[in-house]
Amino acid sequence: MENLKLELLKRNLNKLKKDLFLLSTGNGQKGILFHKPSLKIYYLKEPYKQIFYELLNEVDDSCLYNWLKKNENIILEFWNEIEFFIKYKINNTSKSLERLALLVSQECGLECKYCYARGGNYGRNSFMNSVTAKRTLEIFVNLFNDIETVQFFGGEPLLNIKCIEETALYVKSLCQKGFLKKKPILNIVTGLGVSKKIIEELKALIEEFSEFKFEVVVSIDGPEIIQNYLRPFKGGYPSFEIIKRNMESLQQINQPQLVEVTYTNFHIKNGFKPSDLKSFFYTEFKIENIMIAPVISKNPEVSLVNRDLVLLGEYQEAINLYQNGNNSKINLINELVNQILEQAPNPYFCGSGINSFVVDSIGNIFPCQLLVDNNDFSLGNVFESKEKLENLLAVSQQKYSKIFDKTKDKSCSNCFLEYFCRGCPIAPILLGDQMKIPYETCEPFKKCIKDSILIKIKEDFLESNY
Repeated sequence: MENLKLELLKRNLNKLKKDLFLLSTGNGQKGILFHKPSLKIYYLKEPYKQIFYELLNEVDDSCLYNWLKKNENIILEFWNEIEFFIKYKINNTSKSLERLALLVSQECGLECKYCYARGGNYGRNSFMNSVTAKRTLEIFVNLFNDIETVQFFGGEPLLNIKCIEETALYVKSLCQKGFLKKKPILNIVTGLGVSKKIIEELKALIEEFSEFKFEVVVSIDGPEIIQNYLRPFKGGYPSFEIIKRNMESLQQINQPQLVEVTYTNFHIKNGFKPSDLKSFFYTEFKIENIMIAPVISKNPEVSLVNRDLVLLGEYQEAINLYQNGNNSKINLINELVNQILEQAPNPYFCGSGINSFVVDSIGNIFPCQLLVDNNDFSLGNVFESKEKLENLLAVSQQKYSKIFDKTKDKSCSNCFLEYFCRGCPIAPILLGDQMKIPYETCEPFKKCIKDSILIKIKEDFLESNY
C-alpha cells in the first residue's frame, strides 16, 4: 500500500471507528456496514465483514501497519469507499435558511379538537400585509445566503391569498436581481376549508408562477368519520366533503404534494392505524406522500399515551410478524429503511431557531410555530434594525444549537442514527413540561431500525456494493 494511503488511514482511524457501524445478521455470513454521517448502507459478505470487524474493533495504531500489509489486496478493492468515509463531512455551519414560515393569516374557518393556535389566530385575528412580508424577506435574505423554503402558514393561509401572491412576486424579483441565488420552494400548508373561488385563485397563482416549485400541503386527518370529528368547521359543521372537493380540484394541477395527518387517540379508538390512513389516501385520492404526526395535546379525547413511540408500534408489529414467519407487512419494514436511505443527514434534532424561523402577521419572529404568541420565546420584530436583528438571531442560533445539535450531545455520539433521528423538543412545552430531548425513545427506536435494516437485507432489497 502506498505510504500516502497508509498515512491517511492512520490519521483517520479514530474517525472511521466513530463513523462506521457494523450490524450483523447473526448468521456469520453477512453484515451491514452503516456510515452514519452519510446514511449510506453497504451489504458485506465475507471476507469484507471480517476486515471491517477487525478495523473497527481490534486494530489500533500500534498494529495498523502489520494489519494493512496482511490485508492489503482486499483493502485496495474498496479503497474508494474508505477514502469517501474519511473525507465525508457534515456541514453544520451552513448559512442557508431551511425554512422561513410566514403566518400570512391568523384566522381559520376550522375548529380542530387539538388546535394549539387558539383556533388558528394565536390570540390575534389578523392578516399579514405585503409590507410585513417584504420586510421579512428583506431581513432574512440579508442574513442568510439562501432560503430553501418559503412557507405560507396559518391559521388558514388561503384566506389571505393576496399576500401569498404579492410575496411570490417579491421572491421572483429577489431572484431576478440576484439577491436570492436559487429559487426557494414555495410551500403552502392549508386545511382547504375555503371556497371554490379561492381554490381557483390558488390554481391560477401556481400557474402564474410556474417557474417556482410549489408544494401544497393539505392538513386532513382521514376518512369522513375522522375528519368531521377532529377538524370540523367552526360551529361543528362537517368539513370532509368540502375538503374532498377542493383536493380533487387541486389534483387537476398535480397538487397537493403532501398530505399531513395529525394522529390522535380518536384514530386508535376507531381502529385506524397509520397504514390504514395511507391506504385510504391512496384509494381515495391516489396520493402516496403522507406524513403522520402524533398529536400534541392534553385533551383526553385526542391525546396519546407515549406520543413519541406511537408510530413506532406499527413498525415493530411488522417486525414481530416477520420474525415469526409472516412477511405480510414487509412493505412497512421497507418503508422504514427507505426513510433512512432517502433522508439528507441532519446534525440537529430540530432546526427551530437555528435554520428555521416563523414570523407572525405583524412581524414578530419565533423559532417555531408552536411558540408563536409566547413572549418568552420572541426573537424580535422584523421592523427593528437589521443590526439588532442580526445579533438577536445569532444569539438564537447559539442558544438552540446548544440544545438541538446532536454532534455535541454525549447521548448521540456513539449512536449509528446520530444524523438521522429527529424529534420535537418543543412539544413538551405545550404539554406543561419544559423543552427536552425524548431520550426515552432511543433504545426501542434503534432496535426497530436495526431489525428493519437486517430484514430488508435478507429480502435482498438493499443495494449491494460487495
